[in-house]
Amino acid sequence: MALLHRRIHPKARKMLGLLGVALICLVFIFPVLWILSVSLRLEKDVFSTTFAMSNPHFENYLEAWNTFNFSDLFINSILVTGISIVVTLMFSSLAGYGFAKLKYNNSNSIYIVLLTGVMIPQAGILIPFFLLMRLMGLYNTLLSVVISCVAFGIPLSVLLFRGFFSGLAEELLEAARVDGCNELRIFWCVGLPLCKSAIATSTIMLFVTNWNDYLMPLILLRDTKKYTLPLGIARYIGQWESPWNLVAAGVILSAMPITVVYLAFQKQFVKGLTEGAVKG
Repeated sequence: MALLHRRIHPKARKMLGLLGVALICLVFIFPVLWILSVSLRLEKDVFSTTFAMSNPHFENYLEAWNTFNFSDLFINSILVTGISIVVTLMFSSLAGYGFAKLKYNNSNSIYIVLLTGVMIPQAGILIPFFLLMRLMGLYNTLLSVVISCVAFGIPLSVLLFRGFFSGLAEELLEAARVDGCNELRIFWCVGLPLCKSAIATSTIMLFVTNWNDYLMPLILLRDTKKYTLPLGIARYIGQWESPWNLVAAGVILSAMPITVVYLAFQKQFVKGLTEGAVKG
């Protein structure tokens, strides 16, 4: 294989690499293109063709918005996602700084225990979490969904922030301590401004996870007026009949906020992944 690799012309290797990347991109883009094409068809033509559309029906998006009551679904999803991200970032950044820069007894043991949350799937704690929310009187409230998003988001975010804060130069922190800053002010004025890439990376990961969460809202919400987007769209998928063209249009609409957030934080997200890989 090594001999064959050396005999291939460099330009040919480059073309093969580009072809491989194009094929991989096509694999990931195909489902998006198919959903987009389905969203522009009549219901009777959903499974008739793959991509060919002689007469696209853009009115499907307006009909999906009205049918699925997207106004309420969007508001509920924005509330759950926005509040959970802010709370998760606040606690995980503080915890990440503490685990990385503050030394105290059993800190590593506590950190390892916290990281076990990454390995526990949502389905594994459904029953105790449901019973806990009922006991606290939070069942069928958006607050219960927010709590679940925060609980599952903190471990991974702490892992990310700890990696970034571990890479901060101790000289910067010592200089701030000499100037009379306490640890909280050092975190707020020195550590956090230098951690923008970690914040962007964690924000995107949390937004995608919380925005698309289906299982916990399904268990914790009963009132349809409190449904989030994934739950509200899935409600119209039946055993015998489903408006797949409207469902596809709803999926495209619900994916737009994720696309906007990713484009807004794209540079910091890529930077955060590379820096986290080096420092972590």
